[in-house]
Amino acid sequence: MVSTSPYNSLYENLGMHVLFPKDAHSRRNYVFHKALEGKRYSYLGSYERNLLGKFLSPPLPVICIVGDIGSGKTTTINHLLKYYIVKKKFIPTKSEPVASSSTTKSLVKRVLLGHIDFRQSHLDESKENLAINVIVDEMRARITNIIDDREEFVTFWDYLNTQFNNMEDWGVAKVARRLVAQFSDRGMEARKKLFEELTKDLDWYLSYLVLLWRYILDPSNSINKKIQQDFGAEIETGLIILDNLDSLPARIQRHVYDMVLHSAHQRGPAFVIVMRSETFSRLGRADLVFDLVSHEGPKPIEVVKDRLEMFVSNPSIFFSKVRLEEAEKDTILSFVKRTLTKEYYPLEKFLVSSSGNSIRLGSILSQGIFLLSPSQINRQELTPYFVIRSCISQGKPLYSWNPRSPVENILRVSDYEANPETILLKIRILQYLFKSPVVSESETIPSSRWKRSLLSEIRNTLITLDYDSGEIREAINQMIRNECQLLTSNGENVYTDKWQWDHSDSETIFLTKIGEAYISDLLFSVDYLQEIIFDTLAYPGLSMKLGSYAQQQSGQLSEKFDLLHRFLRTVHDVDCAQTKRMLKKLGPSWFIEKFGGRLISSIMIVRITESALRILTTAKERYPRSAPYYDDVMSSYQSLTTLAKNNSEEILGVEY
Repeated sequence: MVSTSPYNSLYENLGMHVLFPKDAHSRRNYVFHKALEGKRYSYLGSYERNLLGKFLSPPLPVICIVGDIGSGKTTTINHLLKYYIVKKKFIPTKSEPVASSSTTKSLVKRVLLGHIDFRQSHLDESKENLAINVIVDEMRARITNIIDDREEFVTFWDYLNTQFNNMEDWGVAKVARRLVAQFSDRGMEARKKLFEELTKDLDWYLSYLVLLWRYILDPSNSINKKIQQDFGAEIETGLIILDNLDSLPARIQRHVYDMVLHSAHQRGPAFVIVMRSETFSRLGRADLVFDLVSHEGPKPIEVVKDRLEMFVSNPSIFFSKVRLEEAEKDTILSFVKRTLTKEYYPLEKFLVSSSGNSIRLGSILSQGIFLLSPSQINRQELTPYFVIRSCISQGKPLYSWNPRSPVENILRVSDYEANPETILLKIRILQYLFKSPVVSESETIPSSRWKRSLLSEIRNTLITLDYDSGEIREAINQMIRNECQLLTSNGENVYTDKWQWDHSDSETIFLTKIGEAYISDLLFSVDYLQEIIFDTLAYPGLSMKLGSYAQQQSGQLSEKFDLLHRFLRTVHDVDCAQTKRMLKKLGPSWFIEKFGGRLISSIMIVRITESALRILTTAKERYPRSAPYYDDVMSSYQSLTTLAKNNSEEILGVEY
């Protein structure tokens, strides 16, 4: 028997396996499930081949991989490390020699690897040296089973002493200067005691470890030959991956970045720093020191469609992971096939707009496909727009915003609902940035060509509209969050501290691809607005005006559009009142320069009316008995459109 439950958790579990397959990896144009994965070089796209080549033969001492949030940087790197270089750690213990490990023997290079993901480090933000401690601890841990005390404190230190006068080798000179000044022919125990004192200087210690790794990698040294004898492999390359640098506070990002650039040199291990484009723009360039790589991940919609197609072509692999009746299997399989047809192009368009370049976000939103019950899927009137709403609400009866929501409510600033004018605050911020010029930070990083503005300019502009600084900060924080990033900053990931907020004038706010989609597309979508209306009713003023109508909603199309009409009229009234008040202060030219020549609520009404009339006309043809009700609603939209255009022209003095 097919379940009639409105919320089918078994389909949700299936969706997790399909859209987030274990060990799945993304690469340009294709995404492979574990069943199709392998270590053959031919499986890689041109970008991944190029990146793998840089890992195996680093061209410079620092490699910076730069790309948008959620675009697959970490996923791509982890796949290359796991399947083409190592299984997390290449160098095993002596009890696990290379010959018995699962590392492929076909690799040209053997790699000594350190790997740090700052997103998982959970550092105390008040102590900037902790991030460097994590790096040196990782570098030390990777060589613990390779070099013993005598090799390090006798052979290696004597090597440093003999190389001290070689001024061309500044890396040796920098480290050895401190050693030579304090020891001559001391015994090993005395040297170890001196070493403990010197390691308190993290700048020196990081440079020392870079040099120690270089010594281990040098094939002419006895240590490398000993490694080959003990482990069955000669190490030729060293990599230290520093992933998600953006997860650290801005000042710690700068500290780590500067110390790595200061310590790295050509003959040592290569540092691979992974960061977002806006972080790179703030930290600055040093072309002679690092190799800049613009991440070229696949588009989110390509990843989603590929994973859905894999489910359709090999359903048994996925059905084996969940418990479903045969009828339920047939229902969901048939439905997923439909979502891949031209009929469901509106769903594809929504996913493209709302996910930007984020594969993670696109996959999360696509779970809405699997959050419908069999009874909902089997309904004859099911359309792509119904599925879009499931993606927005994530299968719940009503959309409700929270910090983890994959869809932003840009008509509500949580915790500031007492001021009804904050209903337009996020829209004003997006409008302002949308009108800003596009500035390219780097011709080699396409994602750096964003519309942007100084945070101080945004704040001062919105204060002119009588918004409180706390309201502005909260609105930006909600749109800058990682779950659904409409904005991004080249400074902090979130502004939690008032002092930090008040002294952030030099920081820049960027409008992301997702943010552009919200202000140019989703804001004018019937499906999006009808889903967020109920969440927006948290505003007391709106609750009084619309609450009674919302409670009466029985699911009738005419009633839903009646509620949307009243909602739009309320937003328009707020927009008109706020704009008139501002024009008395600064005049229309200032407003037009910052926000355009039309009221944003008028644009919303005009574009929503076009969709509403089309939907209601189709419904009237299908249900002729209800034609009078549909005619009344359509008439109300046409009247509201006329009013909105007239108000926009009257207030701003620009013909609509």
